[in-house]
Amino acid sequence: MTSQDISKEMLEKLNLNALNNNVNIKTICAPWDKYNSKINFFDAIICLGNSFVCELNKKKRTLAIINWYRLLKKKGIIIIDHRNYEKIKKSKKNLKSYNYSGKAKITCKKLNDYYSFKYKFSEGIELNLKMYPVLMSELINKFKENKFTYLYTLYDYNLRKNKNCKFYQHIFVK
Repeated sequence: MTSQDISKEMLEKLNLNALNNNVNIKTICAPWDKYNSKINFFDAIICLGNSFVCELNKKKRTLAIINWYRLLKKKGIIIIDHRNYEKIKKSKKNLKSYNYSGKAKITCKKLNDYYSFKYKFSEGIELNLKMYPVLMSELINKFKENKFTYLYTLYDYNLRKNKNCKFYQHIFVK
């Protein structure tokens, strides 16, 4: 298993969790548009935590998709976890997420072309993330334009379509 993240702190937390659970994980600190290995070909890539849209630059998001395609074996799958930005854009209220594995209060504000998400954890830790609101149809079309075959979307981990879900999980195959 290999984990890639641009954040050294997140990889340090991952390594600590892996050590505590006797799991061996190779970690790479790099943005997705830069990682380009000719050695590793993966059966699956899982992009969790709505992290794809943390890349605000459209060209770099496209480069990430191109790199993921190159990194997957033939018939390899990719799962993209993605917030329901259609719902967020319609809402005038702050967003609170119930699909979060940690205990955090999450608020959301629109700032120009992107959204700012503030995570307040019970331990007093705060994270501020900027995310570009890629809509579901945009995301699916971008993957199709870059050679992926769209399989299906889960709605809060359920096959039943739900316009009010918090997250989508999109599944594509090479």
